[in-house]
Amino acid sequence: MPVDKSKDRRRDIRVPKKVPVVILSGEFEGIFMETEDISLGGTSVRLDRPLKIGTEFILQFHLPTAGMPIEVKGRIITVKENHEIGIQFLDLDAEAEMEIWNYMISKD
Repeated sequence: MPVDKSKDRRRDIRVPKKVPVVILSGEFEGIFMETEDISLGGTSVRLDRPLKIGTEFILQFHLPTAGMPIEVKGRIITVKENHEIGIQFLDLDAEAEMEIWNYMISKD
């Protein structure tokens, strides 16, 4: 059955996984939080302050199933009233993508 993309713009399957993450940017020293969910295309986090759509930064996180931390450029693509933001991964390399996939299908 075809999926109606007009109702949900997500292209990738997301799984509800909590991972500690830090956002680094020249605009601020660092924001520490946990992911709400994760996919091969991005993640969502809840912040205690608003950030604007289009803001780009470096996202660092360590998956329990991965040997090394993942560092990827991200861009805010959605902002909800409760300060939950949707982050799109930019330039995710194949190794990091495989680590994320392995974590998504793990029972961790």
